[in-house]
Amino acid sequence: MNEISQNSCLIEQVARWVVRLSADEVSAEQRKEFESWLAEDLRHQKVFEQAKNLWQFLLPPVKTLPVSHPRRRMNNQARTLLAILLFLTATYFFLNT
Repeated sequence: MNEISQNSCLIEQVARWVVRLSADEVSAEQRKEFESWLAEDLRHQKVFEQAKNLWQFLLPPVKTLPVSHPRRRMNNQARTLLAILLFLTATYFFLNT
């Protein structure tokens, strides 16, 4: 696997873990899977910490997006999806610069 493919795969894995662990409820099994994934590669910890910090930076602005009408507020799923897209885009550019 070339370096770009490896980075893309790592970005995807990290994004999934950041989103999963940001959920209100994380099962013991998910926590155990995360710990195993973290131990697989030294880069996982470093990139996860960077991604988590980026996620925490991006999430508050997404939660406060203006709405044009109170009844049309962005639901949590849409807000989370938007945050994920912003996160993936920022992470991609961060790792490729």
